[in-house]
Amino acid sequence: MTYKTKKITIGALTVAALVGVLVFMNQSHQLMAGAAGGSTIVSAKFNKVDWLIEGSEVRLAGIRIGTIERVDLDD
Repeated sequence: MTYKTKKITIGALTVAALVGVLVFMNQSHQLMAGAAGGSTIVSAKFNKVDWLIEGSEVRLAGIRIGTIERVDLDD
């Protein structure tokens, strides 16, 4: 491999690595923006709901991920 070929190869690999890092950063940013700013409504059915209180925090692994907005009873 000549000196010129090595430089071109190293340059191409550097550009590819930078593009990969930029794509990764963009995807991470979009994921974090969706988690921080977006909201998802989740419905669940339970046999017994006397422990559910509207306005209570919903936690997953100790991290607050939402609140209980409404508790409805089916007939």
